[in-house]
Amino acid sequence: MLIIVGWYVWTTKPYNEQQMKRSISLVERKSYFVLYAADKPVIMFSGFSRDSIMEGFSFSEDSISGLTFVGGGFWVNRYPWVASCSGRMIAAVNDMPEIVPIRENVPIFLYKEIAYLKENLSRMRDKLSELRYYLRVHGVQDEGYDVIAKYTTRLRARIDTAQKALDTLRTIKRHTPVTIIRKNTFTAKYPDESGRWNACDMRVLKYSDDMRYAVLQTVSAKSPDSIQPLSLLPWNAGTKGAAVGVSYLTTLAGKSYGVLMDGTLDGDGKHNFSDFLMKDGHPVFSAHGSFVGMKQGKTVISRNELNKLLTQGDDENN
Repeated sequence: MLIIVGWYVWTTKPYNEQQMKRSISLVERKSYFVLYAADKPVIMFSGFSRDSIMEGFSFSEDSISGLTFVGGGFWVNRYPWVASCSGRMIAAVNDMPEIVPIRENVPIFLYKEIAYLKENLSRMRDKLSELRYYLRVHGVQDEGYDVIAKYTTRLRARIDTAQKALDTLRTIKRHTPVTIIRKNTFTAKYPDESGRWNACDMRVLKYSDDMRYAVLQTVSAKSPDSIQPLSLLPWNAGTKGAAVGVSYLTTLAGKSYGVLMDGTLDGDGKHNFSDFLMKDGHPVFSAHGSFVGMKQGKTVISRNELNKLLTQGDDENN
């Protein structure tokens, strides 16, 4: 009986300030997309605009810069009753739901992209003609000439890239099967006990339905020595009243460190933590130190909801 009581106390006891700070991490995600035709890579791009237009073209995976998103995360035990972290964390991996075309819709995206590139090339060439005229009738000594000359050079480069992208997409035959695959790399960054920052590569185990947060795991499947995993007990903690958020703040000298900040939960999943001070993906605790959930926008995702994602089967090929 004493063993059972001790085990229950160990798994349900509140977290102290140092444990809260050691539970968090920053997660850097770098991502880009590859368009395949007949299973062969054709063109790469960094992402989609809000109008579902491809942006940031590249013609080699070695040269693409991709997009970088930095969110918060926290280390977790897979099972709440035993130490079972094995390098797992839950983290915010995007600030908005993503556009990832399914195979059936890729031809529609392709048609739309070709039409957009043709129209955009026409606009850019009209603009280039205006700039060339300006450069012909003005001299180097004229105010603003150097700025216009540099802008003209950049515009020529944009036209060259857009034309090459258009030519590349036009080579895809009408009935060729096409797919768009998103590729990601994840890196967790966290301070050790001496305050020195460390980094480790992560892989995705499972995405949330809206792709905004995910369960990650270190590539080695081992937990760093200095971290404190949280246990997601299978019932919700108090969701109303005083709360404590944990995140990193950066000084003017560029040094980042973990801090606790006071906030309030309204009982309907809403909070009043500052988006400027607290990153999405970082944990929220009750005033007594019990883990409540994870900050995501203006809401706190409950630990019960997070636990459902954590205990689902892992996705393949992320």
